[in-house]
Amino acid sequence: MRIIRLLPLLSLAVFAALSGLVSSSCAHDYTLENRETPVHVWLSAPDLLERGGTVDVLIYVGAEKVVQGPVRFAAGVGHVVLPTVYVTAGRKTVSAVVRGGTASATTKIGVEGETWVQVVVRGRSVTIGSGEQAPVAPR
Repeated sequence: MRIIRLLPLLSLAVFAALSGLVSSSCAHDYTLENRETPVHVWLSAPDLLERGGTVDVLIYVGAEKVVQGPVRFAAGVGHVVLPTVYVTAGRKTVSAVVRGGTASATTKIGVEGETWVQVVVRGRSVTIGSGEQAPVAPR
């Protein structure tokens, strides 16, 4: 009879112990070594937000070409999500050349897991940013 009364308490203790293991194992960042990791690239052109248009670009993440050629922006849309590339974890060079060399930028990013890169074209300037979350479209 005592065993039947203790079963709910024993079940609760096992559940609490397992919950602690699961939550502590998910509480840290990790690096995927020697594995390909997705890098999402957004191209933003706030100047084209109202009227739309095209921007001729060449963008690389490490040795992976993201895009080469014209990218069309519809009126009312200030950014375009470009194809995702996969690179191994580590420091990677991101380069962007706009309008055949009129503007360019290069930066190094750390890829430790899924990464987002945002290339922003404003007039004759280009900036590159990166992070571990999807970027917010600039205004």
